[in-house]
Amino acid sequence: MGQRERKTQETKLKEKEGLLIMPIVSIRISRGRTVEQKRAMVQSVTQAIVSAIDVRPEWVTVIIEEFERENWATGGVLHIDKYGPGFGKKGNNQLKESVKQQNPSDEFYTREKCHITELSNTPDDRDASIARARVEPGVTTRWHRLKGTVERYYIISGKGLVEVGELPPQKVNAGDIVLIPPMCPQRITNIGSEDLIFLAICTPRFSNDAYEDIEERPT
Repeated sequence: MGQRERKTQETKLKEKEGLLIMPIVSIRISRGRTVEQKRAMVQSVTQAIVSAIDVRPEWVTVIIEEFERENWATGGVLHIDKYGPGFGKKGNNQLKESVKQQNPSDEFYTREKCHITELSNTPDDRDASIARARVEPGVTTRWHRLKGTVERYYIISGKGLVEVGELPPQKVNAGDIVLIPPMCPQRITNIGSEDLIFLAICTPRFSNDAYEDIEERPT
């Protein structure tokens, strides 16, 4: 048997062995990644398999399965309800360091019966948003809840009576924090003589799609 023939047989044997041990990697991810992100992912995964088990790149198969968050649940709760539609996705632009100055003229009145100033709520910072809320004396905001969004109140000034979920109404003052899980009914009343001012911090960032008015509160 000539040297060339032996090399040909060795090559065929290795190719046959490759077919027998061909790694197949299945990756499940939520829908929304770009083709560039997928391309980078399969290249990285392929290289990791090649390095780990000493196989040829052409023997490695990567299968990507995409799903909507409405088709994924944990603990009996759909992820689109638990985390919101934007959870886990990066903004189109990379978040950059910045200092944002508050502009009083940005304040607007909502049908929830409070005044809002969006301090930070941008697509390049999907993970969180910060708003300044102002409730006038004697006013009670409307019952509402946020779908797939955790909200926190940080009371800056004034006196309030907050109602959250199944908790009894509780008084809140400057420095107090109110934690509100997704889909939890909430409202707050200004029981003082001055404006009640607090920060509303949402994760992921607040969107109008997440807001549900439930003034006729479900029993």
